[in-house]
Amino acid sequence: MTISITLILIRCIYRIDELSEGYTGPLIRNEGLFIGLEGVMVLVAVYTLIIAHPGPVFADLDEEKITQETRTERDSEKQT
Repeated sequence: MTISITLILIRCIYRIDELSEGYTGPLIRNEGLFIGLEGVMVLVAVYTLIIAHPGPVFADLDEEKITQETRTERDSEKQT
């Protein structure tokens, strides 16, 4: 996930610099740089998220939380 965030951040920095001089600047007219820093960065970020999706990590954390809550409820029922 860190790789994806970093790639998107690089893309955003490029876009800010690209449009800092308006539509007449040299960066906005360089198509190869645009494809590399716009399309490729997003494509690699998406593939990175497909391969290393953060969902399973959060699902494990959610299961642990549910297990802890269930134990707490059982303990409170036993005490009453």
